[in-house]
Amino acid sequence: MNKKQYNNVIENTLKHEHADDSLSTARAIFDNMGVALPQGDIKTVYETITTDNYMGWKSCTMQEAQAAADKGVAAIGISGDKIVVLSAKDEEQPVAQTASVMTLDEKTSAFAVDGMRYYSYNYGSTGQGECTTGGSCCHFNRLFNNKNKDALLNDLIAIMGNRQDLISHYTTTECVDIILNYDSTITSYCNMYCVPKELVQTLLLRELWCVDSIDTVADEAVKAYFRWKEECENWSKLSFAEQLIIPYPEAPLVMREDCSTGLGQMFAWVAIDANNLARNKGLISTRAYNKDDWHDCREVWFNLHNNDTFAIKMTTLEMYHCADYAGICGSLFHCKEAQIKAILSRYNGTGTAAQNYGNECYEYYKIFKKYS
Repeated sequence: MNKKQYNNVIENTLKHEHADDSLSTARAIFDNMGVALPQGDIKTVYETITTDNYMGWKSCTMQEAQAAADKGVAAIGISGDKIVVLSAKDEEQPVAQTASVMTLDEKTSAFAVDGMRYYSYNYGSTGQGECTTGGSCCHFNRLFNNKNKDALLNDLIAIMGNRQDLISHYTTTECVDIILNYDSTITSYCNMYCVPKELVQTLLLRELWCVDSIDTVADEAVKAYFRWKEECENWSKLSFAEQLIIPYPEAPLVMREDCSTGLGQMFAWVAIDANNLARNKGLISTRAYNKDDWHDCREVWFNLHNNDTFAIKMTTLEMYHCADYAGICGSLFHCKEAQIKAILSRYNGTGTAAQNYGNECYEYYKIFKKYS
Protein backbone atom coordinates (compact mmCIF):
# COMPACT_ATOMS: atom_id res chain seq x y z
CA MET A 1 0.00 0.00 0.00
CA ASN A 2 1.14 3.58 -0.43
CA LYS A 3 1.44 6.12 2.39
CA LYS A 4 -2.05 7.56 1.83
CA GLN A 5 -3.63 4.11 2.09
CA TYR A 6 -1.47 3.41 5.14
CA ASN A 7 -2.60 6.60 6.88
CA ASN A 8 -6.21 5.95 5.88
CA VAL A 9 -6.15 2.60 7.68
CA ILE A 10 -4.73 4.26 10.79
CA GLU A 11 -7.26 7.11 10.73
CA ASN A 12 -10.30 4.91 10.09
CA THR A 13 -9.24 2.53 12.84
CA LEU A 14 -8.85 5.34 15.34
CA LYS A 15 -12.31 6.64 14.44
CA HIS A 16 -14.04 3.31 14.98
CA GLU A 17 -11.93 1.68 17.69
CA HIS A 18 -11.70 3.16 21.17
CA ALA A 19 -8.90 1.22 22.80
CA ASP A 20 -7.78 1.93 26.34
CA ASP A 21 -4.05 1.32 25.86
CA SER A 22 -1.33 1.62 23.24
CA LEU A 23 -1.11 -2.13 22.57
CA SER A 24 -4.85 -2.46 21.92
CA THR A 25 -4.66 0.53 19.58
CA ALA A 26 -1.72 -0.99 17.70
CA ARG A 27 -3.47 -4.37 17.44
CA ALA A 28 -6.61 -2.76 16.02
CA ILE A 29 -4.62 -0.82 13.42
CA PHE A 30 -2.47 -3.76 12.37
CA ASP A 31 -5.45 -6.14 12.32
CA ASN A 32 -6.96 -3.87 9.67
CA MET A 33 -3.69 -3.98 7.72
CA GLY A 34 -3.36 -7.74 8.02
CA VAL A 35 -0.11 -7.35 9.94
CA ALA A 36 0.60 -9.75 12.81
CA LEU A 37 1.69 -8.72 16.28
CA PRO A 38 2.72 -11.34 18.84
CA GLN A 39 0.12 -12.46 21.34
CA GLY A 40 0.34 -11.49 25.02
CA ASP A 41 0.77 -8.35 27.07
CA ILE A 42 3.06 -5.47 26.13
CA LYS A 43 6.06 -7.00 27.93
CA THR A 44 5.61 -10.29 26.05
CA VAL A 45 5.13 -8.49 22.73
CA TYR A 46 8.29 -6.45 23.36
CA GLU A 47 10.35 -9.53 24.26
CA THR A 48 9.10 -11.40 21.19
CA ILE A 49 9.60 -8.54 18.72
CA THR A 50 13.09 -7.78 20.03
CA THR A 51 14.27 -11.30 19.20
CA ASP A 52 14.27 -9.99 15.62
CA ASN A 53 12.79 -13.31 14.59
CA TYR A 54 9.02 -12.76 14.60
CA MET A 55 7.34 -12.80 11.19
CA GLY A 56 8.37 -9.77 9.12
CA TRP A 57 9.33 -7.47 12.00
CA LYS A 58 12.96 -6.37 11.73
CA SER A 59 15.01 -4.02 13.85
CA CYS A 60 15.91 -0.61 12.40
CA THR A 61 16.85 2.91 13.44
CA MET A 62 14.28 5.57 14.29
CA GLN A 63 14.97 7.27 10.96
CA GLU A 64 14.59 4.00 9.04
CA ALA A 65 11.32 3.24 10.82
CA GLN A 66 9.88 6.62 9.84
CA ALA A 67 11.12 6.18 6.27
CA ALA A 68 9.34 2.81 6.15
CA ALA A 69 6.07 4.36 7.35
CA ASP A 70 6.47 7.06 4.68
CA LYS A 71 6.44 4.27 2.10
CA GLY A 72 3.32 2.63 3.54
CA VAL A 73 5.22 -0.07 5.44
CA ALA A 74 4.07 -0.87 8.98
CA ALA A 75 6.52 0.57 11.53
CA ILE A 76 6.56 0.88 15.30
CA GLY A 77 8.48 2.16 18.27
CA ILE A 78 8.25 -0.16 21.25
CA SER A 79 9.48 -0.46 24.83
CA GLY A 80 8.68 -2.76 27.71
CA ASP A 81 5.56 -0.78 28.61
CA LYS A 82 4.44 1.00 25.45
CA ILE A 83 4.06 0.67 21.67
CA VAL A 84 3.67 3.51 19.18
CA VAL A 85 2.46 3.10 15.60
CA LEU A 86 4.37 5.37 13.23
CA SER A 87 2.17 7.21 10.72
CA ALA A 88 3.44 8.50 7.38
CA LYS A 89 4.48 12.08 6.78
CA ASP A 90 1.85 13.50 4.46
CA GLU A 91 1.13 17.22 4.35
CA GLU A 92 -2.12 16.67 2.44
CA GLN A 93 -3.44 14.01 4.80
CA PRO A 94 -1.63 14.01 8.15
CA VAL A 95 -2.73 11.70 10.95
CA ALA A 96 -3.62 13.40 14.23
CA GLN A 97 -0.88 12.70 16.75
CA THR A 98 -1.73 10.77 19.90
CA ALA A 99 0.22 8.96 22.59
CA SER A 100 -0.17 5.75 20.54
CA VAL A 101 0.22 7.07 16.97
CA MET A 102 2.79 9.61 15.88
CA THR A 103 4.98 10.79 13.04
CA LEU A 104 8.60 11.22 14.06
CA ASP A 105 10.18 14.52 13.11
CA GLU A 106 12.23 17.31 14.63
CA LYS A 107 9.22 18.36 16.73
CA THR A 108 8.93 14.99 18.45
CA SER A 109 9.82 15.28 22.12
CA ALA A 110 12.56 13.18 23.64
CA PHE A 111 10.07 12.10 26.33
CA ALA A 112 7.71 10.61 23.73
CA VAL A 113 10.38 8.27 22.35
CA ASP A 114 12.34 7.61 25.53
CA GLY A 115 13.48 3.97 25.73
CA MET A 116 11.96 3.03 22.38
CA ARG A 117 13.37 0.49 19.95
CA TYR A 118 12.20 0.61 16.32
CA TYR A 119 10.94 -2.03 13.93
CA SER A 120 9.45 -2.15 10.46
CA TYR A 121 7.44 -4.97 8.92
CA ASN A 122 10.09 -5.73 6.35
CA TYR A 123 9.79 -8.19 3.47
CA GLY A 124 13.36 -7.87 2.30
CA SER A 125 13.67 -5.63 -0.74
CA THR A 126 9.97 -4.86 -1.00
CA GLY A 127 7.56 -2.91 1.15
CA GLN A 128 4.32 -4.17 2.57
CA GLY A 129 1.62 -4.33 -0.03
CA GLU A 130 4.08 -3.96 -2.88
CA CYS A 131 3.62 -6.71 -5.41
CA THR A 132 6.89 -8.49 -6.00
CA THR A 133 5.76 -9.98 -9.29
CA GLY A 134 6.38 -6.92 -11.38
CA GLY A 135 3.44 -4.64 -10.60
CA SER A 136 1.83 -2.59 -7.90
CA CYS A 137 -0.49 -4.45 -5.55
CA CYS A 138 -2.95 -2.16 -3.78
CA HIS A 139 -4.69 -5.06 -2.02
CA PHE A 140 -3.95 -6.50 1.38
CA ASN A 141 -5.52 -9.17 3.54
CA ARG A 142 -7.02 -8.48 6.95
CA LEU A 143 -6.84 -10.73 9.97
CA PHE A 144 -9.96 -12.82 10.53
CA ASN A 145 -12.66 -11.34 12.75
CA ASN A 146 -13.42 -14.10 15.26
CA LYS A 147 -16.98 -12.79 15.59
CA ASN A 148 -17.57 -14.46 12.20
CA LYS A 149 -16.25 -17.87 13.24
CA ASP A 150 -19.62 -19.54 13.95
CA ALA A 151 -21.13 -18.25 10.70
CA LEU A 152 -18.09 -19.39 8.72
CA LEU A 153 -18.17 -22.82 10.31
CA ASN A 154 -21.92 -23.27 9.81
CA ASP A 155 -21.66 -22.39 6.12
CA LEU A 156 -18.80 -24.85 5.61
CA ILE A 157 -20.53 -27.65 7.52
CA ALA A 158 -23.65 -27.10 5.41
CA ILE A 159 -21.57 -28.11 2.38
CA MET A 160 -19.00 -30.52 3.81
CA GLY A 161 -20.71 -32.01 6.82
CA ASN A 162 -18.82 -32.44 10.09
CA ARG A 163 -17.98 -36.09 9.82
CA GLN A 164 -15.83 -38.12 12.19
CA ASP A 165 -15.03 -41.66 11.11
CA LEU A 166 -12.48 -44.26 12.10
CA ILE A 167 -9.74 -43.25 9.65
CA SER A 168 -10.19 -39.47 9.26
CA HIS A 169 -7.99 -37.29 11.47
CA TYR A 170 -10.05 -34.10 11.63
CA THR A 171 -13.66 -33.00 11.69
CA THR A 172 -14.60 -29.89 9.72
CA THR A 173 -14.70 -27.99 13.02
CA GLU A 174 -11.16 -29.08 13.86
CA CYS A 175 -9.93 -28.12 10.38
CA VAL A 176 -11.36 -24.62 10.75
CA ASP A 177 -9.87 -24.31 14.24
CA ILE A 178 -6.41 -25.14 12.88
CA ILE A 179 -6.73 -22.62 10.06
CA LEU A 180 -7.95 -19.83 12.34
CA ASN A 181 -5.24 -20.60 14.90
CA TYR A 182 -2.72 -19.87 12.15
CA ASP A 183 -4.60 -16.84 10.81
CA SER A 184 -1.85 -14.33 11.60
CA THR A 185 0.75 -16.52 9.87
CA ILE A 186 -1.46 -17.07 6.81
CA THR A 187 -2.34 -13.37 6.62
CA SER A 188 1.26 -12.27 6.94
CA TYR A 189 2.58 -14.60 4.24
CA CYS A 190 -0.29 -13.74 1.91
CA ASN A 191 0.39 -10.03 2.37
CA MET A 192 4.10 -10.64 1.99
CA TYR A 193 3.62 -12.33 -1.40
CA CYS A 194 0.46 -10.53 -2.54
CA VAL A 195 -1.82 -13.58 -2.52
CA PRO A 196 -5.55 -13.55 -1.62
CA LYS A 197 -5.62 -15.44 1.67
CA GLU A 198 -8.89 -17.19 0.74
CA LEU A 199 -6.89 -19.32 -1.72
CA VAL A 200 -4.59 -20.56 1.01
CA GLN A 201 -7.38 -21.01 3.57
CA THR A 202 -9.40 -23.03 1.07
CA LEU A 203 -6.59 -25.40 0.17
CA LEU A 204 -5.56 -25.93 3.78
CA LEU A 205 -9.17 -26.75 4.65
CA ARG A 206 -9.56 -29.23 1.80
CA GLU A 207 -6.25 -30.96 2.47
CA LEU A 208 -6.67 -31.16 6.24
CA TRP A 209 -10.21 -32.49 5.82
CA CYS A 210 -8.88 -35.40 3.76
CA VAL A 211 -5.99 -36.41 6.04
CA ASP A 212 -6.47 -39.97 7.25
CA SER A 213 -4.57 -43.00 8.53
CA ILE A 214 -3.33 -43.81 5.02
CA ASP A 215 -1.41 -40.52 5.07
CA THR A 216 0.24 -41.56 8.32
CA VAL A 217 1.37 -44.83 6.74
CA ALA A 218 2.76 -42.93 3.74
CA ASP A 219 4.65 -40.53 6.03
CA GLU A 220 6.27 -43.44 7.85
CA ALA A 221 7.30 -45.01 4.53
CA VAL A 222 9.06 -41.78 3.51
CA LYS A 223 10.82 -41.58 6.87
CA ALA A 224 11.99 -45.18 6.36
CA TYR A 225 13.34 -44.27 2.92
CA PHE A 226 15.39 -41.35 4.24
CA ARG A 227 16.74 -43.45 7.12
CA TRP A 228 17.86 -46.04 4.61
CA LYS A 229 19.50 -43.40 2.39
CA GLU A 230 21.40 -42.09 5.42
CA GLU A 231 22.52 -45.61 6.32
CA CYS A 232 23.69 -46.19 2.75
CA GLU A 233 25.62 -42.92 2.76
CA ASN A 234 27.25 -43.74 6.07
CA TRP A 235 28.17 -47.20 4.80
CA SER A 236 29.80 -45.69 1.70
CA LYS A 237 32.09 -43.66 3.99
CA LEU A 238 33.46 -46.78 5.68
CA SER A 239 36.88 -48.08 4.79
CA PHE A 240 37.15 -50.98 2.35
CA ALA A 241 38.03 -53.32 5.22
CA GLU A 242 34.97 -52.22 7.20
CA GLN A 243 32.75 -52.68 4.18
CA LEU A 244 33.93 -56.29 3.91
CA ILE A 245 32.67 -56.93 7.44
CA ILE A 246 29.59 -54.70 7.56
CA PRO A 247 26.89 -55.60 5.01
CA TYR A 248 25.32 -52.98 2.79
CA PRO A 249 22.14 -51.63 4.44
CA GLU A 250 19.07 -53.59 3.46
CA ALA A 251 16.24 -51.57 1.94
CA PRO A 252 13.07 -51.52 4.06
CA LEU A 253 10.15 -53.58 2.82
CA VAL A 254 7.91 -50.52 2.78
CA MET A 255 9.38 -47.19 1.72
CA ARG A 256 8.55 -44.20 -0.47
CA GLU A 257 10.79 -41.49 -1.86
CA ASP A 258 8.17 -38.76 -1.36
CA CYS A 259 4.57 -38.22 -0.33
CA SER A 260 2.24 -35.35 0.49
CA THR A 261 2.68 -34.19 4.07
CA GLY A 262 2.10 -31.31 6.48
CA LEU A 263 -0.75 -28.80 6.75
CA GLY A 264 -0.94 -28.29 3.00
CA GLN A 265 -0.37 -32.00 2.18
CA MET A 266 2.42 -31.12 -0.25
CA PHE A 267 5.09 -33.32 -1.85
CA ALA A 268 8.70 -32.25 -1.30
CA TRP A 269 9.28 -31.95 -5.06
CA VAL A 270 6.25 -29.64 -5.38
CA ALA A 271 7.54 -27.41 -2.59
CA ILE A 272 10.98 -27.36 -4.22
CA ASP A 273 9.48 -26.26 -7.54
CA ALA A 274 7.42 -23.59 -5.75
CA ASN A 275 10.49 -22.38 -3.84
CA ASN A 276 12.64 -22.17 -6.94
CA LEU A 277 9.98 -20.38 -9.00
CA ALA A 278 9.43 -17.85 -6.19
CA ARG A 279 13.18 -17.34 -6.01
CA ASN A 280 13.34 -16.71 -9.76
CA LYS A 281 10.47 -14.22 -9.48
CA GLY A 282 12.31 -12.35 -6.73
CA LEU A 283 9.68 -13.19 -4.10
CA ILE A 284 12.20 -14.86 -1.79
CA SER A 285 15.95 -14.87 -1.38
CA THR A 286 16.42 -18.32 0.19
CA ARG A 287 18.59 -20.84 -1.62
CA ALA A 288 17.45 -22.97 -4.53
CA TYR A 289 16.85 -26.69 -3.96
CA ASN A 290 17.50 -29.64 -6.27
CA LYS A 291 14.63 -32.13 -6.35
CA ASP A 292 16.99 -34.76 -7.80
CA ASP A 293 19.15 -34.60 -4.65
CA TRP A 294 17.70 -36.72 -1.87
CA HIS A 295 19.42 -34.53 0.75
CA ASP A 296 17.45 -31.49 -0.47
CA CYS A 297 14.26 -33.54 -0.67
CA ARG A 298 14.79 -34.76 2.88
CA GLU A 299 15.31 -31.23 4.18
CA VAL A 300 12.21 -29.88 2.48
CA TRP A 301 10.03 -32.90 3.29
CA PHE A 302 10.81 -32.77 7.00
CA ASN A 303 10.25 -29.00 7.02
CA LEU A 304 6.81 -29.56 5.51
CA HIS A 305 6.12 -32.38 7.95
CA ASN A 306 7.36 -30.76 11.16
CA ASN A 307 7.10 -27.00 10.61
CA ASP A 308 3.56 -25.69 10.09
CA THR A 309 4.82 -22.16 9.36
CA PHE A 310 7.02 -23.49 6.56
CA ALA A 311 4.10 -25.51 5.18
CA ILE A 312 1.90 -22.39 5.10
CA LYS A 313 4.65 -20.42 3.37
CA MET A 314 5.06 -23.11 0.71
CA THR A 315 1.30 -23.34 0.14
CA THR A 316 1.23 -19.57 -0.36
CA LEU A 317 4.15 -19.62 -2.82
CA GLU A 318 2.63 -22.57 -4.67
CA MET A 319 -0.21 -20.25 -5.74
CA TYR A 320 2.18 -18.62 -8.21
CA HIS A 321 3.26 -22.02 -9.47
CA CYS A 322 -0.38 -23.03 -9.98
CA ALA A 323 -1.13 -19.69 -11.66
CA ASP A 324 1.79 -20.14 -14.05
CA TYR A 325 0.63 -23.64 -14.97
CA ALA A 326 -2.86 -22.26 -15.57
CA GLY A 327 -1.46 -19.49 -17.80
CA ILE A 328 -2.53 -16.71 -15.43
CA CYS A 329 -0.42 -13.55 -15.38
CA GLY A 330 -0.65 -10.43 -13.24
CA SER A 331 -2.15 -9.88 -9.79
CA LEU A 332 -3.87 -12.86 -8.20
CA PHE A 333 -6.34 -10.42 -6.64
CA HIS A 334 -7.81 -9.72 -10.09
CA CYS A 335 -8.60 -13.33 -11.04
CA LYS A 336 -12.04 -14.22 -12.37
CA GLU A 337 -14.01 -17.29 -11.29
CA ALA A 338 -12.60 -19.55 -14.00
CA GLN A 339 -9.05 -18.49 -13.15
CA ILE A 340 -9.54 -19.10 -9.44
CA LYS A 341 -10.90 -22.57 -10.21
CA ALA A 342 -7.90 -23.20 -12.46
CA ILE A 343 -5.46 -22.28 -9.65
CA LEU A 344 -7.30 -24.44 -7.13
CA SER A 345 -7.48 -27.33 -9.58
CA ARG A 346 -3.77 -27.21 -10.37
CA TYR A 347 -2.92 -27.62 -6.69
CA ASN A 348 -4.34 -31.14 -7.03
CA GLY A 349 -2.77 -31.89 -10.42
CA THR A 350 -4.34 -32.19 -13.86
CA GLY A 351 -7.23 -33.99 -15.50
CA THR A 352 -10.88 -34.50 -14.59
CA ALA A 353 -10.25 -35.31 -10.93
CA ALA A 354 -8.27 -32.09 -10.49
CA GLN A 355 -11.00 -30.08 -12.20
CA ASN A 356 -13.59 -31.57 -9.86
CA TYR A 357 -11.30 -30.69 -6.95
CA GLY A 358 -11.11 -27.09 -8.16
CA ASN A 359 -14.86 -26.79 -8.58
CA GLU A 360 -15.41 -28.20 -5.08
CA CYS A 361 -12.79 -25.92 -3.53
CA TYR A 362 -14.28 -22.86 -5.21
CA GLU A 363 -17.39 -23.26 -3.05
CA TYR A 364 -15.21 -23.14 0.07
CA TYR A 365 -13.29 -20.20 -1.39
CA LYS A 366 -16.51 -18.19 -1.68
CA ILE A 367 -17.32 -18.83 1.97
CA PHE A 368 -13.87 -17.77 3.20
CA LYS A 369 -14.06 -14.68 1.03
CA LYS A 370 -17.51 -13.85 2.41
CA TYR A 371 -16.18 -13.70 5.96
CA SER A 372 -12.70 -12.31 5.32
